[in-house]
Amino acid sequence: QQQSQQSRKKSAASGSSDNFLKPNTRCFNAVLKAHANSGVEGSGMRALRLLRAMEESCELNRDEEGNYEGDDDEDGDGGQSPDTRTYNIVLNALANSKDFGATQTACDLLREMEEEFEEEEEEE
Repeated sequence: QQQSQQSRKKSAASGSSDNFLKPNTRCFNAVLKAHANSGVEGSGMRALRLLRAMEESCELNRDEEGNYEGDDDEDGDGGQSPDTRTYNIVLNALANSKDFGATQTACDLLREMEEEFEEEEEEE
């Protein structure tokens, strides 16, 4: 088993098309949920920073039509774009956080979500 893990790592490092080591949305959501449930000071803001990194990654991976390349498929096992669950987990992490300003940050994030939804509605 260890040998097969090493060969997969070598394959990934060599630029193979295997994406088994590429974290997907589910992986990010698991880490975000760990932050949300940790009770550690600063965990809400760490969750928000991870969300922002996911968003930035998606912006860098947009094609000419504005669609995400490698976006989550219907099985949820590809891509790294944040989904509704991602945002809900981050809101929960902020709500459980004792960080100064976390409540306002959660409200700001909710407002961003509403604005994004309205923009998508207008495009359709």
